[in-house]
Order: sequence, then C-alpha cells, then structure tokens
Amino acid sequence: MQIVVGIVGPIGSGKSTTSAFLVKKGFVHLRFSEEIEKEIKKRNLEFSRKNYQDIGNEWRAKKVDFISRRILKTIAKLPKESKIVIEGCRNPGEIYPFKKRDNFYLIGLNAPVEVRFQRVNKLSRDPKTWEEFQVGEKRDAGYGEPEWGQNTKGCLELTNIVISTDKVKSEVNQEIAEFLKLKGVL
Repeated sequence: MQIVVGIVGPIGSGKSTTSAFLVKKGFVHLRFSEEIEKEIKKRNLEFSRKNYQDIGNEWRAKKVDFISRRILKTIAKLPKESKIVIEGCRNPGEIYPFKKRDNFYLIGLNAPVEVRFQRVNKLSRDPKTWEEFQVGEKRDAGYGEPEWGQNTKGCLELTNIVISTDKVKSEVNQEIAEFLKLKGVL
C-alpha cells in the first residue's frame, strides 16, 4: 500500500530540505510547485514568488483541489508499495483529498520569521528584501486572501505534527524519522 507524507510550512521553513531527507530514505518526491512551474514556462512568465502565488490562486479559484488532483493522478501511476513525499500545498482544500487516503501523514514545519528570511536570502531566492518577504509572508499565511487563496497557516492547523526547524538539520531529521517510525512508515 502506498504511503504519502505531506510536508507543509511557510517559505524558508525547510520543506525542500526535509523532502530531500525523505528521498534518501527511498521516497518519491512530488511538489505542488512543479505543476505551477510548467504553467509559468507555458505562459513565458518570470519565475517569481508572486507568479507562483497568482497561478496557484487562479487554479484554486476554479477548483480548490486543482493541483492535488493532478498530483493524485501522478501518484496513481506509481507502484503500489511506493512511499511518496509531497511538498508545498498552500491551501487546506488541497490537503483534504489526501486526508481521505489511508496511510497519509501531514508534517508541518516552521521557524521564526527572521530565520526563514535569512535562509531565503542565503539561497538567493525571491523575495530579496525584508519588506518584500513580509508582503509575501502575509499573503502566504492567508491574510487578505480569498477562501481558496494562499493559507499555509490553515495548512499547519491540519498537520499530525509541527516540527520547529530552528535547529541543526540532523535534529530536525531525527524528529521527522521518530515521528514516521511511530507511524510505521520508516
């Protein structure tokens, strides 16, 4: 039976790092943003945080689980014994189709906003300034967004566990491994 582990959290919380850790444990890695990246290329747009957010919102306005359904089609093509990590949903409505499945676990990641901003800057990623980061942060959390818009805060409320990533990576990985061992996943 397939096992799906979802990773949610705000920008810079360590979603990609955690996913990479799980890939080393044999997980297949799928990202919500992959679907959006294809659309950005198709529309010949800049790969900016705003464009990712805008396209995600546009699709969720049509159907809140639009991207989830695409990912579920990909999962359906994987072998029955696959372990899959999905990363980066931005709205609670994107989580519900996965919660209906057996063997789905949702891990939330978070760290203080200053720590996350430093991580994003260190990676030379958009947004570059503290002011831009704060604007994106509020939008990402759901402030001023429609019901189908960005809402990582709401996603974190649906998790099985929230892990603080404001520590050494090996400690975060250990906490994740312990949680998944408890669930019989690792």
